[in-house]
Amino acid sequence: MDWQSIQVLIGTKESDKLEPSNRAWVQDAYLLGEPGRGTGLQFRGQDGPCSMQAASGILNGFDTALEFYAAGGDTSGQGDWSNGNHFEGTIRNYRVAISMRSEGAAVSGNTVRAQVQANSKRSEWLLWMADDPRSERDSENYLMKGNTLFVYPWDVNNYSANNPYSSDADRRAPIWYLGRGTRYGNSIYDFSGLLGNEFIVNNSDNPDRNGIFTAHGGEVTGTAQLRFNPAYDRNDSRRWHPESENS
Repeated sequence: MDWQSIQVLIGTKESDKLEPSNRAWVQDAYLLGEPGRGTGLQFRGQDGPCSMQAASGILNGFDTALEFYAAGGDTSGQGDWSNGNHFEGTIRNYRVAISMRSEGAAVSGNTVRAQVQANSKRSEWLLWMADDPRSERDSENYLMKGNTLFVYPWDVNNYSANNPYSSDADRRAPIWYLGRGTRYGNSIYDFSGLLGNEFIVNNSDNPDRNGIFTAHGGEVTGTAQLRFNPAYDRNDSRRWHPESENS
């Protein structure tokens, strides 16, 4: 990808190792891009990790609003990881809200806390986790693990017009593409309480170790004074999107 198509890049090729002692902190940014073109903000690991960096603000427009990208294949401790980074803010008017890609090194332990609003003219995915491109795979390369999104997903019906897995059935379009390869410990916490695992196209080599969770129903451990009855019965079945390779 041409760097000129990225509005804010955390982890340029010439930068020193990005870690807590060498901060690249983007705070309260407002990034406005042409809808459907370019990338808003990218955490890029290359020639060293992009690790434990933070950004906050509003991402409005773009083809991909936010991306965690391991741009090389060095899987060593000082390799091309994109790991432990955090974004907090608002994301809207995108094709893909949040993308995770790798050229071999790990994309791991990244977190997002955001209000995310889909647009019916262009939005396809809330979260896209790219495939491991190899037919013969191992667990050390193209790894994506422990990535967590805390999101309120607005207007999820707006994915239906553009999502490649959308159909004319009553089922709404999926929001998360979980690609082939070693993918585990990845989670979406849905603060709207309306989504579940059927909104995941789950092609992962580790299908049962990923999921969408809601915050509806539960109690505080150690007390009976604070309790909320679940809005619906617990569902223990595996219910990925029916076009998933793991369905």
